[in-house]
Amino acid sequence: MPSSTDLTVAALTGWDSFEDLLNTKGDYRPTIRPQANDRRYEILADAYDLAQRERGDERRAYRGGGAARLFEQVLVVRLQGVPKGSGQYSEWLKVIHAINARCRSMGRDLAFSTPVACYEQSNRRWFEEYPEFRVVLNTDPFNPDESVRIVAFTDRASQWLTDAVLEVTGHAI
Repeated sequence: MPSSTDLTVAALTGWDSFEDLLNTKGDYRPTIRPQANDRRYEILADAYDLAQRERGDERRAYRGGGAARLFEQVLVVRLQGVPKGSGQYSEWLKVIHAINARCRSMGRDLAFSTPVACYEQSNRRWFEEYPEFRVVLNTDPFNPDESVRIVAFTDRASQWLTDAVLEVTGHAI
């Protein structure tokens, strides 16, 4: 007889058991979006994250948006931008390109390809969500701060970000 966890997994996902969900191939991680009217989603996402952490697996459930993952940040780096419309090659974009170049050299999918989600918050910040990163851009035309924050959510992403910042800026973080 299936466990209550397996029944929950089968009811909320396309998987038959929690074990199947944990042991997917490659870099796959499930999308488990918390629902206001059903706490089982949040509980399942938390259980998945905890089990993967205990196994030493860096994958975590994708929960959509940004708020659910704020507490999982491994590293946040603020990088310089350039004036809007200047056409200059910004420090933050160089870092993103360096990370993608590393991924290509390792035969991996790009870390920064098509975002899994994009949204703007009321504080005039634009968020791009990637499986292991978040990019936070300032969209306020009256704020001269053209810096961008890149957030790493896994130890691997943190190492890639650290290495790329050193490569681009010459400064260790």
